[in-house]
Parts: sequence; C-alpha cells; structure tokens
Amino acid sequence: MRISVSKIIKAPINKIFMTVASIENYSKAIPDIVHFEILSDIKSGAGTRFQETRSLKGRETTNVLEVTEYKENQHIRILSETPGTLWDSIYTFEEEDGVVLVT
Repeated sequence: MRISVSKIIKAPINKIFMTVASIENYSKAIPDIVHFEILSDIKSGAGTRFQETRSLKGRETTNVLEVTEYKENQHIRILSETPGTLWDSIYTFEEEDGVVLVT
C-alpha cells in the first residue's frame, strides 16, 4: 500500500529539511516520539541508524530506522522493518516563491 501526503510550509527550505533529516529535531516535531537513540557512528545523512520509541494510544513501540538516501534540501529516505511491515518513507522538498512543498 502506498500513502502520499503533502503540506505547504512557509519557511526556509533548509530549516524544514533539517527538521526531518535530524532525529534530534524530528523528535521535537513529532509529539508521539518519547525517546530516541542514535545507533550508528554516522550522526547525519545516509547510513544514520537510530531507534525511536513512540507512544500511540497509551502503548509504546520501539523501532530501528535507517536513513538510506539523503540529498540536502531535496529528499530523504528512511527505512524501518517491523514484523510483517516494511516502512519506506520518502520525504521530498520543493521550494517555490518562498514556500516549500513537503511530500
């Protein structure tokens, strides 16, 4: 199954990109994330592995994620596998006339 969501944000593209690309920033932007830990020596970009714990409907779940593609201010791809599901999240960033389309 494929799901696509887009949002237009009025902010500098580098700030929006780094909110998604940096787990420290991402964890602050997603209120369900209650804990994270970077597992790799690489702290940013392709090859970064991290573990996040989210609280959903009173239950906590922990998953390991890996950044597999990273092109600054253009796109980032994050993979995670849970029992029975491969999560393949691709975020793209397009700037036009002072606004950024995030998909």
